[in-house]
Amino acid sequence: MGQRRSSRGFRTVLFGLALLHINVAACWGVEQELPQLVGEPVRGRDLYMEKGCISCHALRGSGGKVGPDLAAALVGKGIIGIAAAMLEHYPKMSAAMHQKNAALPHLDPGEMDDVIAYLLFINFAREPGSPENGRLLFSQEGCIKCHATRADGKSAGPPLGSASLSAPPITIAQDMWNHGTQMNATMQQLQVERPVFEGRQMADLLAFLSGAAEPLVRGTLLPGTPVRGRELFKSKGCDRCHVKDSVGHSIGPDLFNGKWYMTATEIAGEMWNHGPAMWLLMQKLGITPVRFEDDELADVIAYLYLVRSTKGSEDAARGRELFSSKRCAQCHERGGPGPDLATIPLLDSPIHFAAEMWNHAPRMQTFVSDAGIGWPKFEADDVSDLVSYLRQRRAGTVN
Repeated sequence: MGQRRSSRGFRTVLFGLALLHINVAACWGVEQELPQLVGEPVRGRDLYMEKGCISCHALRGSGGKVGPDLAAALVGKGIIGIAAAMLEHYPKMSAAMHQKNAALPHLDPGEMDDVIAYLLFINFAREPGSPENGRLLFSQEGCIKCHATRADGKSAGPPLGSASLSAPPITIAQDMWNHGTQMNATMQQLQVERPVFEGRQMADLLAFLSGAAEPLVRGTLLPGTPVRGRELFKSKGCDRCHVKDSVGHSIGPDLFNGKWYMTATEIAGEMWNHGPAMWLLMQKLGITPVRFEDDELADVIAYLYLVRSTKGSEDAARGRELFSSKRCAQCHERGGPGPDLATIPLLDSPIHFAAEMWNHAPRMQTFVSDAGIGWPKFEADDVSDLVSYLRQRRAGTVN
């Protein structure tokens, strides 16, 4: 246990030292363009109901049972993965809709953006955590040394415990962040090793502190608003350190790349773990540590989650091979029975590609069936690579 904790602490120190040796002058003060949002989850939630998706696809047991519960079926799938899954399962959905005498809902590119963004967030706050494991962590990680009432009625920090807090877990994580520098100083004074949370541990600890075994944010609610998060990411100064400049430099880690599938509590845990390194760097740069109020941290995390999930491989060379091996070229090159896909401006993103295929799927299904081709199946990277290839063909950079 001691060796593991020492190793974790050593990694944190190394991370801080690495940040301090970055040439911050290369990035400081340079205006960076933040990634744009892809879809608005709140609108997507409304569309999911209006278009009748809920009548076939339940979310956490609430809704129709014709198709799979999408809260379970889409775990770990990013924006592009969800789009690919919709395309792959179209024949089954079509057959089910036919049995119900129901028409396939039309989704224009903007609506597809919104619906898929909403589906992405279904599992964002799904990790309930284990209050019992959290109780053990509260003791093992040393939290109890500062946050339990002593015999003299005093404690280094406010007393905490099961069912003592009624706030949602992400709000508790925000309070931990806001008081992080003060807590850090107290731990150093008391010679208490700072805890580092891995995997599900933050979710477990927050489940214990909130006294809740179930997530407080249900399937049709959103734990944070991405559009506000984008504004806050800039107004709070996060973009000063965490966005790459035109030559690929950034002061701190680029938050728009890397592992995207992390729940809200896991992202909050990462922020806590890297807090000392960030505070040290802020002190060096003369920056006041950022504080979050109300739902601000939830909004920022939701924005990062949405943007990071849009990353695809974008391998145009592989896309060219797929265009042939998936037999797209048989119909969709110049002179084919279908439109030349490279000439369609709407096919500018994997989601819009999925929207166009979705809306034209009935005609496509009839044609591929008559031609004996079979319905094409796509993985997330397949869609990303195909779109990258089509964009390059439209720009005239490849044949």
